[in-house]
Amino acid sequence: MKARTRQTAHIPGAIPILTALAALSAPPAWAQTPGAQYYAGLHLGQHSRETWPASVDFGGVRADGALELARASHAGLMLGRQGQSTRLELEYQRGRVKLERITLANISEGSSAGSHYATAMLNAYWQPRLTGGLSAFAGLGAGWASVSLPDASFSNGCHCFGPARKRGSAWQLRLGAEYKLAPQHAVFLAWTRLRLPGPHADGTPSASYRAQHFNAASLGYRYLFQGP
Repeated sequence: MKARTRQTAHIPGAIPILTALAALSAPPAWAQTPGAQYYAGLHLGQHSRETWPASVDFGGVRADGALELARASHAGLMLGRQGQSTRLELEYQRGRVKLERITLANISEGSSAGSHYATAMLNAYWQPRLTGGLSAFAGLGAGWASVSLPDASFSNGCHCFGPARKRGSAWQLRLGAEYKLAPQHAVFLAWTRLRLPGPHADGTPSASYRAQHFNAASLGYRYLFQGP
């Protein structure tokens, strides 16, 4: 009877020890497989040099022209939800439009004018895991864009490319690779093919621009967190 009483007396003291050992041996919360996570992120980069064709109307007489664009920066903010191998996000992106040269028929001159574009997109991605913390992703986005092109004139006084604006639909294709630095932190490299609507400049002469595709490279960061 005494031996049983002594053994029973040791049980309350052993409970804290067993609890501590269980806590140390259990995997951390982030190592458990989550059902779905939310994330916020950003990316910065440059789009490549592009030529933006235009048709200039001098009151019934038309001439073909183009804006030669220099490399320029862009940035984006993202908020989304991530499953096991899929992502759905909202993205706001803003980029510069920087002129390098203007051309009309056989006349060409350098220019340093600049303006901007902005997009709001809903993006859907497939993101399979490759190995360790490395994964690839591919996705499509669709949404709305606002484009503004600057006023550009020749040295002879011809305001052949007036200020042009357009709001309309836009889409993008994005491919990339991501590395998970820690459970909540990931960095990625991405290539984006972005289509913007073609703006129009009123007046005489007037200028109409075709829809334009931009190729852009960017470096980004995502912070992942559990939702409510």
